[in-house]
Amino acid sequence: MFQLVTKIYLIVLGLCVLGALIYIITSRHFTDRLVGVNLISTLILSVILVLSLYLDSTSILDIDIIYALLSFQAVVVLSRILRVRMLAELKKRKGGGAQ
Repeated sequence: MFQLVTKIYLIVLGLCVLGALIYIITSRHFTDRLVGVNLISTLILSVILVLSLYLDSTSILDIDIIYALLSFQAVVVLSRILRVRMLAELKKRKGGGAQ
């Protein structure tokens, strides 16, 4: 019974990842894409967790923790890049209107 539930859960998570990919492709803004990538990362973390339960292997959880840390760091870096771009664009608009 447990194996059936985990297989169904993995299928549902796979469908959610496909939905998030469609969201990323159809979104217009960089911030929406960033949220979509973060969503996919969270779903992949869930998949790895369920696989570790299904395979009864605790060593896979180490990979899950490392993936979570790398995902968090990537979101922080991309958010910083977005902030720098937005501030540069704002300064450009203010500087162009004052002349």
